[in-house]
Amino acid sequence: MKKRMWSFILLGVLFVFLTACGNTDIKESMVFNYLESTAALPVGDVFVTVKESTDIQLLALSDDGTDVYLLQSNAVDVQENLRHRTYRLLASDDVSFFYATASASNAYGVGNGFRIYRYYPKRRKTKLVYKDVSLTNFDAFLGLDEIFNFFAPTAQRGDLNTSAFCIDGTDILSEYMVAQMLNAEIEAQGLQISISDSELFFCLTDSKVFFCDTFQTLWRFDPKTKVFTKLPFDTITHFFVTDQYLFVIPETGGNVLACDFDGTRMREIQMYGAEVSELYCMVSENGIVYLKDQSNRIWRIDRDLQAETYGTIVPEADWTVKNGTVYMYANETMQQVKQ
Repeated sequence: MKKRMWSFILLGVLFVFLTACGNTDIKESMVFNYLESTAALPVGDVFVTVKESTDIQLLALSDDGTDVYLLQSNAVDVQENLRHRTYRLLASDDVSFFYATASASNAYGVGNGFRIYRYYPKRRKTKLVYKDVSLTNFDAFLGLDEIFNFFAPTAQRGDLNTSAFCIDGTDILSEYMVAQMLNAEIEAQGLQISISDSELFFCLTDSKVFFCDTFQTLWRFDPKTKVFTKLPFDTITHFFVTDQYLFVIPETGGNVLACDFDGTRMREIQMYGAEVSELYCMVSENGIVYLKDQSNRIWRIDRDLQAETYGTIVPEADWTVKNGTVYMYANETMQQVKQ
């Protein structure tokens, strides 16, 4: 009887482990940038932001200005705030948005680590879609952790404020999973490529991973062929992608180089001294890139690789793009940015 019980427990551990590992398939539809700003996101007819990491706000535009609704008051378990959880927005689509929580609570059923939820504003429904508390949270054991005196250490798989998550429909790919995949293949092939365990700058497009090593050298990895390709650039500052192009900023204050996915330069886009010096400073929509420079100007790069200044946002304002229009949220007001 005891052997049978332990078999069930081991199967449960294996199930949780496999679930936590997730699926590292890079689908062709996945387009992701580590620079992407998610501080404010459009969701259907509304916008969503997070105030001071503790309150998720839905913002509706009206003739009188901006109507603000706290999500926690009508949809998210109010008790989460009592457990000192913080929130971070990750992605959105026309009907929902995804947000992450982290908790250091040791209460049973809460545990330590990340959880990602999907919320549908019109339906007022919340769905747990991902959790990185595998083998450190024993929710799945129906109380067996207490019976057998299991103790769960804290999960350490990145920081909620900096870890990157690519979300494509129901597929969620974390920075940790991408780093694991790259490191496993680097080790298997005996390559001299070093990537950070705590901070990986990567982009996804064309079913491939573009990433920087610890020396700021840009690489491309094809998960299907397992081939690593060193791209023809010296030390770079930043890079980002669309479904058509790879963009590289080779040095601080330099122009943006538009390239194909092999790194072949197609055009040098004049940015007139604009410096991209901060993370989370771009938004892409339908293959068009909106980039924020150090002077808080928004640059628009279209599919024909033509660049123009769109407008200027308030310093430290949250911003996003909806249907080709730039919006910023400042002083509790969401407003269009004038071109």
